[in-house]
Amino acid sequence: VWEYTNTNSFKHPIIGILMRKIQMAEEKNNNFISQEELARKWFSPEVYNMHICTYILDHTWHRPRDMVRLILAAQSKNSRNHSSFNQNTFETCMQVYSQQCLIEVREEMRALYSADEIESIINCFRGFKTVFSYEEISTRISQLFPGSKLENNKVTVLNDLYRIGVIGNYLNNRTSTQWEYKG
Repeated sequence: VWEYTNTNSFKHPIIGILMRKIQMAEEKNNNFISQEELARKWFSPEVYNMHICTYILDHTWHRPRDMVRLILAAQSKNSRNHSSFNQNTFETCMQVYSQQCLIEVREEMRALYSADEIESIINCFRGFKTVFSYEEISTRISQLFPGSKLENNKVTVLNDLYRIGVIGNYLNNRTSTQWEYKG
């Protein structure tokens, strides 16, 4: 269980993985600094008006593999000019991170759907609303994908998409962030 409700700080186990990786790189360069100094050097206190650890954890869905993906995206060519994790770093790397997340979602969907079905499902949600009702998505499916597996097995497909993490993952500052593996 990676979702700890008692902390969204540098003490969180997933953030600890990131901190340890940075600390090992620092030590390899003969820089021996404390955890507090490491946090000050490598992380801005806030991103988009929230504690940086909360931001990172929420945007990686509290999953270690997504943390690794975020780190790799931050190291991508678009973000190489940044020397710490700050708002500019995230603004630069989030497109790469999102593309990599979609690749993983497609991989997970391959166990359930054909390549054509996956494309139809993804295309159904492209350009659609972030928040929608069952009736709204049903109407969209009926209009754009009549007779498809998406329309004929709508509830099953929507349940699969929720379980995989394609839908139901909405970050909202006014309410608690929830998704299947967090609440």
